[in-house]
Amino acid sequence: MPQQLLLLKYLLPHILAPPTFLLFFALPPFPFRKPVYLIIFLTFFYFSFLFDSHTKTGHALNPQIRLPLALVWMYYLDWLTKMCLHSQPEHDFWRVSNRSDAITKATGAEGTGSPPTTARAYLVSQPHGFSEKLRWAFSLLSSPRGVGWNYQIHHGSEMKTGPLADSRDQKTGAGTWGFVALQICRCIFFLILSQGITVVLMRWSSFDQAAAKIEFGSHTWEVNWRKLCLLPLIGIKLWANIQAHYACVNILFVATGLAKKEECVPLFGDNLTSLDSLQEFWGTFWQQSFRRMFNDLGRTACRTFRVPRRTQLAWLVYIWISFLLSGLIQGFAVGYALALPNETINVQHFKAILQFFLLQALGLTMETLFLDTPVKDITLYEVGLEDELIMGRVWTWGWLLMSGYWAFDSWFAISAVPPSLLFIPFPQSWNAVLMAKNLRTPGWIAKLGWYLSGDGGLLE
Repeated sequence: MPQQLLLLKYLLPHILAPPTFLLFFALPPFPFRKPVYLIIFLTFFYFSFLFDSHTKTGHALNPQIRLPLALVWMYYLDWLTKMCLHSQPEHDFWRVSNRSDAITKATGAEGTGSPPTTARAYLVSQPHGFSEKLRWAFSLLSSPRGVGWNYQIHHGSEMKTGPLADSRDQKTGAGTWGFVALQICRCIFFLILSQGITVVLMRWSSFDQAAAKIEFGSHTWEVNWRKLCLLPLIGIKLWANIQAHYACVNILFVATGLAKKEECVPLFGDNLTSLDSLQEFWGTFWQQSFRRMFNDLGRTACRTFRVPRRTQLAWLVYIWISFLLSGLIQGFAVGYALALPNETINVQHFKAILQFFLLQALGLTMETLFLDTPVKDITLYEVGLEDELIMGRVWTWGWLLMSGYWAFDSWFAISAVPPSLLFIPFPQSWNAVLMAKNLRTPGWIAKLGWYLSGDGGLLE
C-alpha cells in the first residue's frame, strides 16, 4: 500500500472522531445513546493509538503532530462526561443569555412570573430542530470552561488585568476587530517568547558537567544545577504555548462569529507573584479548562463510594481524581509523542509526567491535612492557606521545583517540540492531514497548514 494511503488510514480515526461525537449531541435522544457513545469512544481510541501501532506507519507523523492528536482526547473525555454523567445534556446545559431572553419574553420582565410560565420559558430556551441543536452542540463542546453557560467556571483568572490581559478590549471599548487585532499581537508575542526560550534551552542542553552532590547523613543526592535553572524557563515556555493556542482560538471564533469577544475571558490568573500555596497556584493561577469535568467525575466517585459531600475526604477525592486523570492523559500524550517507532508509548516519559501530577496531589493533600486548611466549599481549589506569606511561597515554589526536577528530562524533551497553533478540538484533528508532509496535499490550504504548524519555518 502506498505511504500516502497508509498515513491516511492512520489519520482517519482522528479525522472522524470530532464530527461523530458532535453528531451524537446534535441528534435527538434515542435508546441506549450513552452506552453506544461509550463504545464508539473506546473504538476510536483503539484505532487511533493501539491498532497497528507497532509499525513505522504509526510514526510517520512527527512529534509535533502526535502530541496535539493525543492531548485532544482530554476534550473528548470532557464530552464523554457531559454525555454519560448527565441525565440529558439537552436539559442540563444551556446558554445563560438564551435562558434569560426566554424568561423575559414569557414573563414580560426578567425574574418575574409564575413557575409554570418560567417552565415554559425553560422549554422555549432549549434547542429545537437539527440545525439549531447542531449549533448548540458545537458551542457546548467547544467551551470546556462553560463561558456564557450555566456551568461556567469562576476563578481568579477572570479578574486579570494588565497589558497582556484578554479582557483589555472590554476596558478600552475596542470593537470586534480591535479585539482580533489584540489577539494577533498576543499570539505573536507568545510565539516569540516561546521561540526565544527554545534557543536558550538548546544552547544550555549539555548537563554532564553541571551536577553537584548533596550529602545528608548517609544519603547522597546528585543535583544538576543547570536543570534547576532551566526548569522555570520550561514552565514559562509551556505557559506561552498555551497562551498562543488560546489567542488563535479567540481569533478564529470571534472573527467567524462563533463567539462574542466578551466570552473570551482570560485563561490564566495574574497572581503569580502572590501565590503562597499549591492550592492557589493550581486553583487561581493555572488554567481551569477541565475543572468542571473533574468536578463531575469526583462527584460521581463520591456518590458511588458514599463519601459525604463537603467534607475533607470528599475534597481529597476531588484532588486525586483531578491530578490522576491529568497525569494519565498528559503522560500518555507525552509518551506517545516521544515514542520510538517500535513502541506505542515511551513508558519512561509516561511515568515521569504521571509522577509529577501525582506529586501535586500529594502536596495538596499535605496542605489539607497538616496545614489546617479550611474546607469552605467542595468545588475544587476555592480554599487558601493562612500561613505566613514568605514560608508559603518557599513551600509552593520549592515543591513545584522538586516535583518538576524529577520529570525534567520529559519536560525538556517535550519543550523542544514546536507548538501547533491550531490546538482546538475540531480543526486540530482535521488539520493533521494538511500538516502531514508525506500526503503532499496540493493547494494553498496545505501550505497554510504546514506554515501554522511550524513545518513552514515559522517556528523553526
